[in-house]
Amino acid sequence: MIYKAKEGSKAYEYIKSICEAEDKELEAYFKRCKEAVGFEFKQFGGYTPDSTMIRICKIESILVDKETWERLDKKLWKKEDVSHDYVRIVLVRRTKQGKAIGAVLSSYNAVTNYRKILEQLGLREGNNSRFALPQLRYSQGHCFIRLDDNIRADKDNPDLVEITMSEYERLIEKE
Repeated sequence: MIYKAKEGSKAYEYIKSICEAEDKELEAYFKRCKEAVGFEFKQFGGYTPDSTMIRICKIESILVDKETWERLDKKLWKKEDVSHDYVRIVLVRRTKQGKAIGAVLSSYNAVTNYRKILEQLGLREGNNSRFALPQLRYSQGHCFIRLDDNIRADKDNPDLVEITMSEYERLIEKE
């Protein structure tokens, strides 16, 4: 379910602040990683803040073109997979340089976590044995949170209003 926070509300300000802080940290993290690995990359395998309970970002593998792969130090990078014109590589962490790069790849500073989001927004988990991670988004001056069906946010927090997927898409399409 998708909820929109009412503008000016406590929920709105909280979601906006988390999104802005995560965007800032994500930008700094990718800059650190690109400097550490020593080459440009656009695609990676790993975790993003919306995909973990502790809301971290961690690069586990990198997709590079075949030309870049040929130039890389094979003692530092290992080929894991080849698809189309790309090679998925992983860091070899046994060397001093590999350990140093690995430390940078693990250096994302989480802004918040799953529990804190629920606490700050006054939300209660459902009685279901499974859970879905809350996904926050700030776009076009609107704040959104996507939750699983077992959390009824609008009943727990009057600052959140349930919206449809088509309404959500309409509000963010200008991006």
